[in-house]
Amino acid sequence: MADRSVRGLHTCRQTHTNAHLASSTTIMDVQVSSMNSLDVTVYASTEGLEAADIGVLSKTSYEAIGFFMGIVCAVSVVGNGALALIMVVTGGWRRPAVNLYVFTITCTSSVETMAGFPLIISSSLNGKWMFGDTGCTYYAFVMYTCVLVIMTCYLLITYHRYRVVVEGIPADNRNSRHWIAKSVAGAWTYALCWSICPFLGLGHFGKEPFGTSCSLDWTSREFSARMYNLLVVLCLLVLPLCSMVLFSARVISKLNMQITPSTNGLTSGLTEIEGRPTVVTSVFSESSFIQARAFKIILMTLVVFVLCWSPYGIMSLLVQFNVPISPGASVLPTIMAKTHCAIGPAVYFFSLRYYRISLRELLGMDHS
Repeated sequence: MADRSVRGLHTCRQTHTNAHLASSTTIMDVQVSSMNSLDVTVYASTEGLEAADIGVLSKTSYEAIGFFMGIVCAVSVVGNGALALIMVVTGGWRRPAVNLYVFTITCTSSVETMAGFPLIISSSLNGKWMFGDTGCTYYAFVMYTCVLVIMTCYLLITYHRYRVVVEGIPADNRNSRHWIAKSVAGAWTYALCWSICPFLGLGHFGKEPFGTSCSLDWTSREFSARMYNLLVVLCLLVLPLCSMVLFSARVISKLNMQITPSTNGLTSGLTEIEGRPTVVTSVFSESSFIQARAFKIILMTLVVFVLCWSPYGIMSLLVQFNVPISPGASVLPTIMAKTHCAIGPAVYFFSLRYYRISLRELLGMDHS
């Protein structure tokens, strides 16, 4: 009887102990879970952007992104393809020499669109990235390289205009064409030197915050990655933009001094520019007027390109300083940046009568 009592007491104590341990384990699990949740919250608030696989946005939002990118893709393929074809058929990619930059931008935009846009369109329509880590790296590398080439070519265009208008070098002689051809090759080499860095351990490629696109991983906290990301923003966005603004301002100032109205008894003449009667004071002023017309179109495409990329650049810079940005808030800057490839053909179509006439001729339409 005493043994039964002892065994019963021991059983009760063991049961109580097990219950206490189970309770402690449960409490510990809850505490660990809470700490993990807290860690995730802190990480999300300090890292700024958190790449997601699926479900960050609504299904309608993903479908809207896919539909919009499909429109951009169609406009880019048709517009850049038509512009490249016109330049090849008419020989416009060679004369004037500066058109080689425009031709490079057009062809690079076509490559960017055809190689990358089908991936983001299909992923957006499915609500998640569909092509794995290898596809993500491929997409990010191609888009990154193409954008760097285009940015560098815009910088080279403004620098060439600066040399022609301000420094007075010949615009289209043999040396100028040779220099432009070498600078285009240099633009591709320069872009590739930057874009292969993530393969060498500097920076990383990863998903965009909303999960259906890829780019540089701006959220990485590794020291080398953060330094590389900062250099990308400063050297590949801020510095080129400041240089282009400086060159453009000097060109505009010089052209404004050269193009003067025929007043106060100045010698003037009547000529036709772009098919319209125009009063100019001299042959030099007529040439300056044509230079101003060409630079105006280049400046328009450049301004639109900058407007497309500036929000993305600002967002990327903010993330480096741990400013929290939600995946939803990152959608608009990212999509705006990707629309740049369709801007150039639209500007040329609405600004250049020659482009519209050549396009109608290629389509077999009357251009009268």
